[in-house]
Amino acid sequence: MTLVGRPVDVRSDVRKVMLRFGPNDAEFEKRFAPGTLDNGKAVLVVGGSLWITGFDPTEAASEDDGTLREARPIDPALYSAIRFLEVRISGKQPIILETGSMLAPEQALTACNDDLLHAWGIDAKADKALSRRVIPASDPRDWMRSSDYPPRMRSLGYQGLVHFRLVVDDRGIPKSCHIQLSTRPKDFDDAVCQKIMARARFEPALDADGKPVVSYYTNSARFSIPAS
Repeated sequence: MTLVGRPVDVRSDVRKVMLRFGPNDAEFEKRFAPGTLDNGKAVLVVGGSLWITGFDPTEAASEDDGTLREARPIDPALYSAIRFLEVRISGKQPIILETGSMLAPEQALTACNDDLLHAWGIDAKADKALSRRVIPASDPRDWMRSSDYPPRMRSLGYQGLVHFRLVVDDRGIPKSCHIQLSTRPKDFDDAVCQKIMARARFEPALDADGKPVVSYYTNSARFSIPAS
């Protein structure tokens, strides 16, 4: 989730935010990354997924070997009951995003996700039934190096956060790289795709029968300059 504007201009060193789907859900804590868009507006990027009551994220998580635990489907009535998302950042007034019922958006998002997978050359039905998702064959932290920092961005003191998506073939080799969100100029985007496509290798996803199939992998790369 990405929030943009003056209410998320964070000056403190605290990097945690409390979130709650109201009026019925309990709040939960997530970490965020602050930044600034090219137009000077403050941006706050909340990492990971946001979930509602009735969904246990540990059930949907992968085991160490990448196999998926089966998660219970969420009762549609829980989506219908949502009216707002509350965002509480330390030292700031709570932000209330009035969403209304989230049932129709959830259904639209599911259909959109299926269309996206199809556009990426991925079988949406098979992807939902994977017995193992894509697993990095090496530590993702080794895919980007300090020497990959774009020289122009370093000289300007620019830092950035780049969320990327790789389509990974049935051999575990990236076929394409797409930037899903970036807080800084294209220099960072180009560096991420170029280096990660060259260095990243994976154990491919497996379908319900254990056969390697095309799937996708998402992650983020952060460019930061240590404080002197």
